[in-house]
Amino acid sequence: MTDNVFEPMPEAPLGTYPGIITGLSVEDMSTKYGDKTLVKWRATVTDSNGTDYEVDALTSTSTRKGSKAYGWLKALGLDPSKPIAADELVGKAGLFVLVEDDQGFTKLGDIVAPVAK
Repeated sequence: MTDNVFEPMPEAPLGTYPGIITGLSVEDMSTKYGDKTLVKWRATVTDSNGTDYEVDALTSTSTRKGSKAYGWLKALGLDPSKPIAADELVGKAGLFVLVEDDQGFTKLGDIVAPVAK
């Protein structure tokens, strides 16, 4: 008996969906702009049929006004001017906008509002 190592994941359709943050991690990456420390955001969104999709996105660690992380933290009801730990974000609900990236993959493009639980 063998266990499957890889399982196909359905590609999330583009659009805006309710979802929750399922994880964050800080990662050092090489980008076209040089070596950067980035935050990888992971979320699960649910479409109108009840199908769950896993999505992710990268942001800088900056929470200054105008940064992507600033807007996302505000949308999730947090104060970006204060230190925020990953465990404060995991489980936060919001409306997640899924977009297509430059390579044709679906990714988290924006978080626009908190969702009442």
